[in-house]
Amino acid sequence: MDEWTCHVCGKTRPDDKISVYSQTLILENVKIQQNVRYCNDNPECIEGAKHVEWLRGPAHYEMTKEGESNGGD
Repeated sequence: MDEWTCHVCGKTRPDDKISVYSQTLILENVKIQQNVRYCNDNPECIEGAKHVEWLRGPAHYEMTKEGESNGGD
C-alpha cells in the first residue's frame, strides 16, 4: 500500500486519502508547477494546500485545475 505525507499537516496517510493541489507559478517568464499533497478528508488541509508556498518572492500565480490528481506527486 502506498502512503504519502501531507504537506500541510505532516501526517502520513494512505494513497486514497491524499490528493494533490497544483498551481503554476511564473518566475522570470519561466513556468513552474507547484504540487502540494494534502489530506482530502480534512477541511483544514484542503484549504491549507492553497496557501503552501515552496518558492517565495515576487511571482505571478496562475491558478489551474490542470494536473490535479489523487495520489502523490
